[in-house]
Amino acid sequence: RLGAAGARGPSVSVWLMSPGVIFDTFAQQAHAVVLASGTLAPLAGICSELSSSEAFRTRAQAAGPLEASHVVAPAQVLVATVSRFAASGRALVGNYEQWRSPAFVQELGATIAMLLQAIPGGVMCFLPSYASLEACATAWRDGSVWGQLLQAKGAVVVEPRFASEMPRAKEVFVDSVRRSRGAFCLAVYRGKMSEGLSFDDDLCRGVICVGVPYPQVKDAVVVAKKRWNDAQRGRLSGGVRLLSGDQWYELQAHRAVNQALGRCIRHRSDYGALIVLDARWAARGDRARNLRRYLARWLQPMVEEWPQADAARLRRLFDEAPKAAERAAPRAPRLAPVPRRDVTGGFGLLRSPGAAALSAQARREAPGEGAAKRFCSQGSLCGAVLPITSQPEATGALGE
Repeated sequence: RLGAAGARGPSVSVWLMSPGVIFDTFAQQAHAVVLASGTLAPLAGICSELSSSEAFRTRAQAAGPLEASHVVAPAQVLVATVSRFAASGRALVGNYEQWRSPAFVQELGATIAMLLQAIPGGVMCFLPSYASLEACATAWRDGSVWGQLLQAKGAVVVEPRFASEMPRAKEVFVDSVRRSRGAFCLAVYRGKMSEGLSFDDDLCRGVICVGVPYPQVKDAVVVAKKRWNDAQRGRLSGGVRLLSGDQWYELQAHRAVNQALGRCIRHRSDYGALIVLDARWAARGDRARNLRRYLARWLQPMVEEWPQADAARLRRLFDEAPKAAERAAPRAPRLAPVPRRDVTGGFGLLRSPGAAALSAQARREAPGEGAAKRFCSQGSLCGAVLPITSQPEATGALGE
């Protein structure tokens, strides 16, 4: 391998197999810990991975994690699985064999181009790997699909491999959304576009997720992690059994899709469409595996199963959703500022006056599900919360 200075030679990598070890370094020193995110789902994996933590075993809420609904109204969001291509009627399954098929890649591009015609603003499309992304971009440029994409959107941006090229790619995407017919971004699950960036409102009115993004099965880290989990499988920790290697491997794909879908719907007045292109996510039909059950809980009531892509349904959504968003968005509650000197113990990361006031309010409650629910309901987004109770000798506190 290449060393740090670019010279070839051996290198040593150290990978953490049990995240509970690191969790203890701060959890044992805090009055209380709240892990809150909209993309922790599926939650069974989080509990299993943290089971080696003494703090998690002894202080986690006995009732288990709280998984809340979203603050947006159902009329603001459309979630759909698509099982077949419209033109050929073939099952839409993005497995290894299909990615090697030129016909599959072209038909996938035509389906995405049709969806883009019905979704305004910016749209992000996530593919399983850089190899599949580059294969699609090359094939679509050589055929008619690229022209269809540009006809639907003002620009097509391909996520770069190198971080140094990201600012320019984002600039082109944002500028096209604001100045023209929108923009389309081809990105990679777990890549630079899938986390750490907030595309609010028109910047992302739609997310298209293709396939089931399993990690590279022969990757050295993946192999080591699967072996570690299998070796620890028989051990119970705090009543929680560690996931097997195969269960952990499956979980990585489900979590990557939840993370990608979270690029859309960033606040209570937002709206958009989340489309999953692969028959395996459906509960019924040829090649169905009901993977939709691993989507975040807030998405579950909104999932529709389409035999094929339905542009008319998308157009109805974007005709009605802006009005629904306007009706469903109450004014955010005004929280009285609390001087920082009045907030003590466990509030190191709560900096804003609103957050401090909320923390003081939670402090007056018994730490636990009630405080966690209040914390979640005051935010603009809701998701999964794994509360860790206060130390027995400490006053209840809520840390972000």
